Amino acid sequence: MAAHQSSLEKELAETRGMIDDLDSKILSLLQERAALAIRAGVSKLNMNADVWHPGRERQVFDRISSMNRMTSTLNEFGAKL
Repeated sequence: MAAHQSSLEKELAETRGMIDDLDSKILSLLQERAALAIRAGVSKLNMNADVWHPGRERQVFDRISSMNRMTSTLNEFGAKL
């Protein structure tokens, strides 16, 4: 049983390492997105346009939500906890 436990601990450590790597990539992508959002805001200011556009925000949210295939899976998992 100890060997089995050690194998499970190794698998968990590897999985956590992969999650940490993904977290770093996600952060980098969010920082890149934020820089682009600032650039878009500056462009809007230069065009004398409103910086915040609620319709665009809804469009982005809806597009991302529709691409998220994990929502129902995560909801099912959370219900079992």
